[in-house]
Amino acid sequence: MHIPDQQPKRELENLLPLVNVVFLLLIFFMVAGAFSSPELFTIKPAIAENESLADQQILTILVNQQGELAISQDRVSEQSLPTIINEYLENNPNSKVQLKPDANTEALRIVELLERLGSSNLDAIHIMTSTSE
Repeated sequence: MHIPDQQPKRELENLLPLVNVVFLLLIFFMVAGAFSSPELFTIKPAIAENESLADQQILTILVNQQGELAISQDRVSEQSLPTIINEYLENNPNSKVQLKPDANTEALRIVELLERLGSSNLDAIHIMTSTSE
């Protein structure tokens, strides 16, 4: 009776499932990291020395260099802004509202917006800036 010689298992075969799992995890995290939606405008905030708001429920109003407004990927008019904010605050009473203007937006435009926002039910509005580097 002849018994066939058993070939020793190769060590590389044991590593193949591990390599597959590593590549699947790499692909998963690459895809998962790309799901954040970009802002409607490209905004370069002004520089400030103060710290920013802690992570809270925040409604962000974007103001681009031309003075156009956007909230949550939607362009809005200046006239409809107080109504939109009031509706948002009714549904989210503990949330904060912040204004994120471009660094090149005219200061007079920001003052006009703040005056218009005075007609809404805001306790406070935070102006978002970046810290100096």
